[in-house]
Amino acid sequence: MTPKKSVLTAAMVGAFVLGATACGSGSGHFDGKAPEEIAEEARDAMATLESVTISSDLESQGQEIAMQASIAADGSCEGSVTAEAMEAEFVSIDGTEYLKADEEFWQGEGLEASDVGGKWVQVPEGEMSLTGQFCDLEQILGEMSESEIEPDDWESVDGETIDGTETVGIRNTQNQDAGTTDLFVADSEDAYVLRSVRTGDIEGTVEFSDFNADFDISAPADAVDLTELG
Repeated sequence: MTPKKSVLTAAMVGAFVLGATACGSGSGHFDGKAPEEIAEEARDAMATLESVTISSDLESQGQEIAMQASIAADGSCEGSVTAEAMEAEFVSIDGTEYLKADEEFWQGEGLEASDVGGKWVQVPEGEMSLTGQFCDLEQILGEMSESEIEPDDWESVDGETIDGTETVGIRNTQNQDAGTTDLFVADSEDAYVLRSVRTGDIEGTVEFSDFNADFDISAPADAVDLTELG
């Protein structure tokens, strides 16, 4: 699972190594503001979230990854991930992690697929990295809040209307050899990033929604305890 982690981390967190350049375009809240001001507001808004849903469709080195996760600051989380031939759902609540995956996934973990394939499985803490990499909102947002503002790393791009919300666009050009990142920031005082689009070594889109939503996440019923399997 390590390659999946590096791709997703770069797409969801690496985009927030924020910088700045010339004057930005847009209307409303960000009218007349420079890209560094937009970047700073977006960073600060995202870093203080108590919950968010992240959805991504990414490709790196021929590997395609699709992920969706609703994450809360208290550690509760639920979502799904598809990578290559692997599909899995995951839930984390009250420090306990659960996975539901197909037989091929569990065979790769050295388990008898008939015991766990297609079933919810309660896994010991630290046994699987899947929920750990997707559900740690404090780590994700902490890296965002620590992002440094550097000069000459950003430029304005056209905004988009995303689910009825007007956005302004800014492009990170800090390392164009590896690619660029476009952030589409809600043109309002909230200044949340609604979409991140990557090109280059990692390509694809990450969507952010359900900002500070009250997620109703519960433990799956009748989960198999992994420690009780032979």
